[in-house]
Amino acid sequence: MPFPSEIAEQLRSDSRQLIEEAEVAVEQLVKPTWEKHTHHYPATLWAYLMAAFARLDLYSRLWDGDSGAKQTPRMRAFLARYLPRDPIADALAIQLWRHTLMHTSRPRRLREQVSGHVYTYLLHWGAPQLPIEQHYVVSNLKFSLGLQYLLSDLNRALEVYLVEADTSGNLQANAVKVWPAIVEQEFKL
Repeated sequence: MPFPSEIAEQLRSDSRQLIEEAEVAVEQLVKPTWEKHTHHYPATLWAYLMAAFARLDLYSRLWDGDSGAKQTPRMRAFLARYLPRDPIADALAIQLWRHTLMHTSRPRRLREQVSGHVYTYLLHWGAPQLPIEQHYVVSNLKFSLGLQYLLSDLNRALEVYLVEADTSGNLQANAVKVWPAIVEQEFKL
């Protein structure tokens, strides 16, 4: 049985919408004012990053099926499976752009508890300011990331996940289990 098409189409549609919206922001807001607006709209960039990492959280939750795994390890495991890269970059990305940004409204330097190394970041909208070979790279304790590259990465990860889920009863069951709580959540007053 294939992966539920209504779930797949909603995920694909949401991914396309975020990519297209970010492209419009870059083309109509950022690029035309690059020399005039020296901060390059960081709050807007951060908002897109929060949306991107919320998508990663969603994809990992559907993949995992709410097994009880904590959010950060679950997201790291999803990235390791569908976007295998440097696990240090994954750890920095999730801590900085999912947790720190979400809870403090701006990114911060990150101090690794065991080594004491302090990591900084370089964030750009994408090309041409950040060449793709510098995207999602940790070098000299600096983590570099480009939003537009990240959105493409997440879209690729989604597609690989959906292809795998199309033939995996376990992944289908996980998504079907979680989806109702995604569509409609309960809360208490």
